Amino acid sequence: MSELDRSNQLNPSNIYCIGRNHPELPITKRTIENQSREVSRDLGISQQWPILSSKATSSIGTSNSVIPFSVQNREIDWEAELVVEIGKECFALESKDEAHKVIMRWGVGNDITDRWWQRRDGGQWIRGKSFPGFAPLIFNSDSFSAARNNELDREIRCIVNGKLVQHGVLSEMISSPVQIVWQISQCLQLLKGDLIFCGTFPGSALNSNPSTYLEIGDEVTTEIEGLGKLHNKVVKA
Repeated sequence: MSELDRSNQLNPSNIYCIGRNHPELPITKRTIENQSREVSRDLGISQQWPILSSKATSSIGTSNSVIPFSVQNREIDWEAELVVEIGKECFALESKDEAHKVIMRWGVGNDITDRWWQRRDGGQWIRGKSFPGFAPLIFNSDSFSAARNNELDREIRCIVNGKLVQHGVLSEMISSPVQIVWQISQCLQLLKGDLIFCGTFPGSALNSNPSTYLEIGDEVTTEIEGLGKLHNKVVKA
């Protein structure tokens, strides 16, 4: 086992997923504006809040783990994302500065999602995101210290079978990682070791025309500049 994978042996109590955190994803401006106005009334702030969902902790993978394609799977999609690890229990953080202090590490993840299951019963996202191996991620030992300098000036990429499908810069996210931690803490008690997938970028199979979902034998590479790289292959379960 590599040094990077040893550092990746995690045991979080919770895995949270942020949705619709990029302005170019299919979401109307009216929805964003309505969210902002509603939160302003309740908390006295003007802040766009993305969707919050989750993954089962049993979905965690590593930098080179496989993505199992089981008989239950139908439309497996990729979502390259920044992942942060919480280093201190917290609730109702008062400021973004406090939120920054509770982030222990920054890493690279892919929020693999079966879109067919995600759509069931009106949109139960945890169903589509929680299959075994659907959360490959990695933390470099120095990822947090590296992230504190020019923290959002980092490119993120997802490559499927040699083709670049997602590419952006972390600063494009609507809510920054620090904002996300602060936002979640307003309604949930974050625990030490909790993981947060901070939201994906345009280019997933869902939003392609036609949609080309992952198949057995496909290879997915996920990378964030300065934070690490994943290589995950889709295999028959």
